[in-house]
Amino acid sequence: MSTVVVKSIDESEVRRQMDRWAAQLLAHHAEIQEIVVFGSFENDTYAPGSDLDVFILLSHSAKPVRDRIHDFLPHAFPVPVDLFPFTRDEIEDRRSSPILVSVEQSRWRYDRRVALDSNALTRLIDACAPNYDPASDASKERPERVAMLRIDFYARRQLTLVPRVAVEYARTSEEKRRNDHEAFHLDLLEDADISWPKTRIEERAEVLRGVHRDADDCRILAETEAAGIAVLLTCDETLVAKLGSRTRTWLASPSEFWSALSLPRGTSPTTAPHPSNPLHHKTWWIW
Repeated sequence: MSTVVVKSIDESEVRRQMDRWAAQLLAHHAEIQEIVVFGSFENDTYAPGSDLDVFILLSHSAKPVRDRIHDFLPHAFPVPVDLFPFTRDEIEDRRSSPILVSVEQSRWRYDRRVALDSNALTRLIDACAPNYDPASDASKERPERVAMLRIDFYARRQLTLVPRVAVEYARTSEEKRRNDHEAFHLDLLEDADISWPKTRIEERAEVLRGVHRDADDCRILAETEAAGIAVLLTCDETLVAKLGSRTRTWLASPSEFWSALSLPRGTSPTTAPHPSNPLHHKTWWIW
């Protein structure tokens, strides 16, 4: 008599590994425009043995579809993966496909935007200071400052702010620090495009406040969700501990996110400081 072994699925581990795999793909492949999880894991109908269905939207590819799949597969994953890498031109002829309908409806998406909360923005500003040197920084924030700058230069991501972050830094009592935050925001960062109505954001923030008392944190996360941004960088351990399991958004420290990219030493930066920038003459940020 045969027996059937049913293995359980750790959904939180699948999501954790998917977050990191998506971060790696976007860092290593400039041609990837968006990654979408669809099917049973997106709509919570998965069962033991279910595949994770992943659609990758490409700007271009010289390879046939079947030949390019191997380029994007993860080295290891907790569940089987079914991968669909298509260019934008290729999907135009397949608009009526049930797969593309599911992809369009999915809310589990990764693009090149990464949201920063106020303290992650502060770490980036600290690292960009003309006299900053990690060798003389003995604080616990040193790894986060270094990681934030490397993410900016290497990760191929658009650093983005939701509205509540600007509200937070505007309250800063120190004028120079407040002005530095505003200058970085206006000159270097993208404003999030939020699709939810204000009432829905307020309702979501109120739900989050049921487990975390900080109203600004809850509003920032609600706005990040409303913008459809998959990653929120934060140095707030309490925020991660309280809300990390309450959202599909990956709440990551800068150092955790940088590590997840798995960029090999010697990787060239995708952007670099202008010659007029003091960082142009420094080497500590170079990977």
